[in-house]
Amino acid sequence: MRTAGPAAALVAILALACGHQDPFPAGGVADVGPWSPNPPVRLTFSRGSDMEPAWLEDGSGIAYSFQQEETTQDRCLGALPAAGGTRWVAKCVRVVADTDSVEALREVAAGPGARFAWRDARSKIGRLGPDVGSIRLGTLGRTDTGTAIRSIPYLAPSGNLHLAVTHLRWLTPTMLTYVGATAFYGLECGRCQDTTLTGLEVTLLDLAASPAAVSIVPNTYPASSVWPAADGASLYYTLGGDSRVYRQSLASGAVTVVHDFGALGIARDVSVRGERLVAVVGGAVIFTDDPELGPVQRDKGGPLMLVDLADGQVTGIPLPVVNVRRPALSPDGRRVVVEAMDPTRFRPVPDLWLLELP
Repeated sequence: MRTAGPAAALVAILALACGHQDPFPAGGVADVGPWSPNPPVRLTFSRGSDMEPAWLEDGSGIAYSFQQEETTQDRCLGALPAAGGTRWVAKCVRVVADTDSVEALREVAAGPGARFAWRDARSKIGRLGPDVGSIRLGTLGRTDTGTAIRSIPYLAPSGNLHLAVTHLRWLTPTMLTYVGATAFYGLECGRCQDTTLTGLEVTLLDLAASPAAVSIVPNTYPASSVWPAADGASLYYTLGGDSRVYRQSLASGAVTVVHDFGALGIARDVSVRGERLVAVVGGAVIFTDDPELGPVQRDKGGPLMLVDLADGQVTGIPLPVVNVRRPALSPDGRRVVVEAMDPTRFRPVPDLWLLELP
C-alpha cells in the first residue's frame, strides 16, 4: 500500500478535525515547514510542555499531548506533519464543562481507520491528583469528546487499583494495550503539584467485548512500558528496576529476553519496528521497592539507545538535549520522535524532537 504524502495527509486529518460544525482553528496560519530541516529537528516551541508522541499509522504525521497554556494545567491533543511544521489540529474539548476543574487529554494512540484512543483525566483546581477519567475512542475533531470505553480508576482483575494508564497503543484493530499504573501525589516548591506515575502491569482492553473487557498480561509486574509487536500476537515490555526488554507471546505466554542493557542501567520506554529497537536506558531514574507503597519508579528521562536486533549491536544516539523520554519509532524505523528538555531554555519544559537514525 502506498503511503500518503504530506499534502494528502493534511487533507485527511483536517477532514477529521473540521466537520461542518467544526470551523478551522481561530487565527490559523498557512502551513509551513519545520524551523530547521537539519536533524535533530526540534518540532515544538511552545512555552508549555509537549509530550507523549505517537506516529500516525502511515507515518505522515505525529500526534501528541500539549499544555494549552503555560499558566494552566489543561492539556490538549495535537498533530504535526512528520517532518515538523505548523500544527494541523488542536483538540481541547472538555468532557465536563466545569470552570473550576482541570481537564487533561493524554496518551493519544493513532489507530486503524483514522480512529484514535486517548486518556482523559479531570480534577478540581487545587486538588492533588485526578478525580475521575476514562479511556476514550474518537477522532481528532475539535468538538469530538469521544466515547468512554473504560472509566478510570478501576479495580483490575489482578486486584490492583489502576489510577492511570500510560503507554497506550493499539495492538490490533479491536485491542488496546497499555500499562495500568498507580500514582503518588505530593507538593514540590511549596505549591507545585508533583505527580509520580509508576507502572503496575501490562493490560489489554478488548474492544470487541461489550462492555470493553480488561485483562492482565501475566508476569508483567511491575511493568514500566509496553509496545505492541507487528504481528498483533505478542508484546514487548520493560519492568521497573530492570535492564532487560522482554517479549511475550499472548497465545502461549512464552517470555523471551529481547535484549539486556546490563550495566547501562534501567531500561524503559521501549519502541520496536522491524529489527530496530529503541529504549531509554539509565539516566535520571530511581527504582525502589517500598515496604508500604510497593515498587516505585521515579523517572526523569535518560539517554536514548538503539539496538540492532539482528546482531545485538547497541548505539547511543547523541542529542543536544537532556533527559529523553517516550521515544516512538516511525513506521519505517528510520526516524524516532522523543520528548526532551532543552537546557538552554529559560524555563525548561518537554518539547518534541525528531531524529534520523543511523
